[in-house]
Amino acid sequence: MNTRTLLPLLLFLLLNNTLLAQPKISVKSFERKDNDSTARLFSPKKDQNGDICAIIKVVSNQTGFTWESDGLGIVAAEPKTGEYWIYVPFGAKLLTIQHPQLGILRDYMFPLPIEKATVYMLELTTDETIVNSRSVTINSEPEGLELAIDGKPFGQTPYVGNLSFGNHNLRLQQGEKRVWKIVYISQIGGQTSFNLSFSEQSLDKNVNDASIEMVAIKGGTFQMGSNGNDDEKPIHTVMISDFYIGKTEVTQAQWIAIMGSNPSYFKGDNLPVEQVSWDDVQVFIDKLNAKTGKTYRLPTEAEWEYAAGGGENNRTVFAGTNDESNLGNYAWWGKNNNGTTHAVGTKKPNQLGIYDMSGNVWEWCSDWYSADYYLNSPENNPKGPASGSSRVMRGGSWLSMYEFSFRASSRSSNVPGLRYYNASLRVAKDL
Repeated sequence: MNTRTLLPLLLFLLLNNTLLAQPKISVKSFERKDNDSTARLFSPKKDQNGDICAIIKVVSNQTGFTWESDGLGIVAAEPKTGEYWIYVPFGAKLLTIQHPQLGILRDYMFPLPIEKATVYMLELTTDETIVNSRSVTINSEPEGLELAIDGKPFGQTPYVGNLSFGNHNLRLQQGEKRVWKIVYISQIGGQTSFNLSFSEQSLDKNVNDASIEMVAIKGGTFQMGSNGNDDEKPIHTVMISDFYIGKTEVTQAQWIAIMGSNPSYFKGDNLPVEQVSWDDVQVFIDKLNAKTGKTYRLPTEAEWEYAAGGGENNRTVFAGTNDESNLGNYAWWGKNNNGTTHAVGTKKPNQLGIYDMSGNVWEWCSDWYSADYYLNSPENNPKGPASGSSRVMRGGSWLSMYEFSFRASSRSSNVPGLRYYNASLRVAKDL
């Protein structure tokens, strides 16, 4: 083929591919909602400068979107019923919207200035209705076992049917024997045929006696805080006594064993329990102690930071690593979350053998929060202010997009009665 023939053909193919790649997403409207106080009063989040973020409430009848912002980044993205809440810093200029089937709407420029603690409504339109499920096959050994999916009965194995995209909890039962498996149904690729047998791990032993695996932490002295956010200053010396801390976050199976119900948005025995307030956690711990005869509690903020960073020696910035580019090996966060929480203990542990202290879900601590507490914090086993209006939360979550949220020293807080689907707990106990 000569050059004269080849050049028009290449131009045709390029034009055709460009047309085929046109996104099927567009913005119908964008407006400021001055009467909506969500960003300011009910669900405030702070950016890296300590300012309260704006919330862009994205309205769409589709799911499966992911988001990218300009250089200022996205602080968090939370799926709601019929909406996504995108937390962006003051001065954000644009948003890129992606969908695996609908394409990419690149660099949508906000037509209004983005102010602090302000709510905006962005309504999307899409050109087609997309499929939100895939056909799957579930087999068991032996066959004919009772199958439940996400807690609902689905007859006996083998099973062939559709499951929606995302995480699902499969459970088989034969008499008193049970086996479970968390599966992820991806939109493109991934596994669609699953086999379960009773040789696989079961959570029955944890459910029946509500046991929680603990890690013994040797006490010591460390430098608490950092020169990052203002509430992490000043760096100060803290002495911590020996204590135990949960090897993982409390799972839904463990919560159900004590409370008899599951408040979580994402369902799965081995997923961390979430949508639990600090007040809910106190009830759980009281019942857990009554059942086990032990004295579990929440970790103090100082204990949490000490354990997350690796104890007295060889401390790391994040839980397990100093390298931001290595964070994904240790944490479920905004860049690898697949839109959900994940089973506990599936990333690498930190140097003390503790899992998920960076990412997956925020973890309540026992302390009241005060931004200037470090100015007067006692050196020996500090337990936080005597009173306050919000409780400390640590660790970052699957929704957090900023690496700084996952530092061992990073602090956050929320009112003790508030429930989020990225808020959970990890228990502690005196040694």
